[in-house]
This record gives sequence, structure tokens and C-alpha cells, in this order.
Amino acid sequence: MLPSLRLTGLRLAIFTALLLVGRLCHADTTVTIAFGETLAPYVIEETESGLELDVIRAALKEEGLTLKAVFFPQKRLPLLLGHRQVDGVSLMTDKTAPAAALSDVYISYEDYAITVASKGISLETISELRKYRVAGFPLASQLFGPEFQAMVKENPSYSEPSSQIDQNRLLYRDVIDVVVGDKRIFHYYNTVLIQQKLERPVEVTLHPLFARQSYRVAFRDQRLRNRFNHGLAAIMRKGIYQQISQKYQ
Repeated sequence: MLPSLRLTGLRLAIFTALLLVGRLCHADTTVTIAFGETLAPYVIEETESGLELDVIRAALKEEGLTLKAVFFPQKRLPLLLGHRQVDGVSLMTDKTAPAAALSDVYISYEDYAITVASKGISLETISELRKYRVAGFPLASQLFGPEFQAMVKENPSYSEPSSQIDQNRLLYRDVIDVVVGDKRIFHYYNTVLIQQKLERPVEVTLHPLFARQSYRVAFRDQRLRNRFNHGLAAIMRKGIYQQISQKYQ
């Protein structure tokens, strides 16, 4: 064989090996996380941004990892941990993912019972919600404990719309009396409704019936969970987390 041909063959072999190594390295540094749909401003699927995505992306970046976000209906998220196509699932708790390698808390939601102020509804306890037409967010019935679950069972007018903008619309159209949801999400969708001229929001009352809900990423692998926790601690220490949070106020 001619020397030039041998050299060409060697170069091809080296190139092929480097390409394979590059692909393997890319696979090792890409982390696929499943997120719920329509959770703005926490998750904005169209732009792959939002408070949650930006926090998780920044924490992974600290560890030299790259986020690949995939999106599913909120109620399907706990089921995805059994699929090898994802490395982790966002917005989980020890109740929704008891067998997973749960991360440290990366996000907290502030949930309220929200009513139209002019109706003068007074709410002091969760059990009082059974008297009203209530719309919770997807999986709310699994997250708020026994008192809320009992209310759901006793309230035939309880529902969980799949899209949270529908909560606002139903409230303003007097189809429901109470929205149960995070105040940041509720105010975000008020802004959307105004911009799209779909509804005219009115003054509301926030009833603080619920404790702050803290969420974690559920990982399939403990080592990846540990790396995420390390990156999360780093962005909190450096002030990056606070900068991201302020962006979505």
C-alpha cells in the first residue's frame, strides 16, 4: 500500500475516533429534564426559559453540564421517572416521587385561595372551600395534605384545569368562585389576558390558607443529583439564583 494511502487511512481512523469520543462526551454532559407545560413564568416552553428552567440550567452549568428540556402535561411528570429517556423530572416532592433521588429545594411556590374581592368571600380554613366552586392547578389534590384531599372528595364543584390561564378566565367569568394557585402564576396570566384583550381582570383577594410549597428535581441517578446540588449551592452563593428570581418578578 502506498504511504499516502496509509496516511489517509490513519487520518480517517483518527477522525472517526475523535467524532465518537465527541459524541460520547456530549452525551455525558447533556442532562435531560422533564418539565410541565404551561407553567409561566416558571416554565415557558416556547422559548425554553422561565424561572425554573433558568435556575436548573444555571446549576447544571456550574458542573459543566448542559440542560436539555422536554415538556409534558403536569399530571404525567411523576410517571416519567421510569423512563430512561429522561435523567430527571422537575417540580417533585417526597410525595410525588418517594423512590427517586431528590435534589435540594430549587424552587418554592406561594399558593393562595384567590377570590374576586367584590364578592366579599371570607376564608379562614381549607375545609371552608367545600362550599364554593373551586379550580385548583394540576396535581393540587395530591400536594396539600389530608384536609385539602377531604375537601376535594366532598366538593363536586372542584376541578383542576390543565391550563392555568383557564383558572383566571373562569374566575372572571363567574364560572368558579375560588382559584387555588401560585400568586406569581396568577398575576402573570392576568398580564397575558390584558395583552391579548381576552378578559378584564378585577381586584382579587388572596387568602393565605396554604404553607409555602417547596419543590425538588427527582433524579434517577444519585451521582447526578449530587452534582446538581453542588451547582445549585454555587449559584446561590454567587448571587446568580437571586438575579434569575428578580428577572421574573
